[in-house]
Amino acid sequence: MAESCQEITPVERGSAAYPPLLRQIPDAPQRLYVRGRIEALQATLPLAVVGTRAMTNYGERVTRLLAPPLAAAGATIVSGLALGIDAAAHEAALAARGTTVAVLGGGVDDASIGPRANFGLARRILQDGGALVSEYPPGTSGQKHHFPARNRIIAGLSKGLLVIEAAAKSGALLTAQLGLDYNRDVFAVPGPITQTASAGANRLLQQGATPVTGPQDILDRYGIAIPPENPLNMPADPDAAAVLKRLNHEPQDFDGLTETTGLPAPRLLAALTALELSGAARKTGRGFILYR
Repeated sequence: MAESCQEITPVERGSAAYPPLLRQIPDAPQRLYVRGRIEALQATLPLAVVGTRAMTNYGERVTRLLAPPLAAAGATIVSGLALGIDAAAHEAALAARGTTVAVLGGGVDDASIGPRANFGLARRILQDGGALVSEYPPGTSGQKHHFPARNRIIAGLSKGLLVIEAAAKSGALLTAQLGLDYNRDVFAVPGPITQTASAGANRLLQQGATPVTGPQDILDRYGIAIPPENPLNMPADPDAAAVLKRLNHEPQDFDGLTETTGLPAPRLLAALTALELSGAARKTGRGFILYR
């Protein structure tokens, strides 16, 4: 789509173009305003990825670990274009050349897109075959009370919702609750009990959400295998990719990996943690091994 194009299509609830999953919820909007590729709303596996605006390094790494394989395996990543986890999820889907849909709390026209820090991201979503969606007409600025309503659309559009990081009281947690109300699958990434950003996701796990330690945990639910060329085998994180190239089925200790990869110890530790979380590597008593 040309960068200057602002074609916005109203889609009525009774229209064939209206997202079929969204039509099922009791409070579905009567009209959507869609900018971009309308077919993105007809995805076989729309998957919401949501979380806190106050994203931690852990949350960023997990998002970069999970979203690219999901997108590359055919999931359409749905999120809210907010700062933090939402933006990271959209970015990761684009990096995997996948499709992503952003649901906005204001209009989808250039003047109304918010937050303005993610204006460039919104344009790239459009250029790469995704869509911007809102129930608010062009010219509507995002207001605080719009976002709980926006969250019901994110939940309604999706077959499943993945919560990566969420505080005990957060919009992401409310979105997950809406997903439960709409009979959607809810997944959550366990997080450190010392971080407030993980309190909501950990609570969801206590309440029965499906725990996620790698992308296959989600794809198994839908009978999808990760393709061999997927970023699980070659992570989007360049540090993790460098470490993965050095691993095999013979244990390698931390000092040896520091020498062969040239990575400082903190970055090596973070990369190994990401690979263990994905299921690509495993720590044994004698060192780290390739585990796939």
